[in-house]
Amino acid sequence: MEGGKIWKKIHFLNDNTGAIDLVMDPNHPDVLNATMWQARCTPKGLNRDGPGN
Repeated sequence: MEGGKIWKKIHFLNDNTGAIDLVMDPNHPDVLNATMWQARCTPKGLNRDGPGN
């Protein structure tokens, strides 16, 4: 396996947002759909609201 070496970053929202779920399209295995979630841990708690959701 290539371990993601040939992957390209084609979607970026911001530094606080990441993919939390990936689903492969069964009809197009080269297509992955991602659910994005914006979250940042701070001393005051977990901030999980924002435009990245």
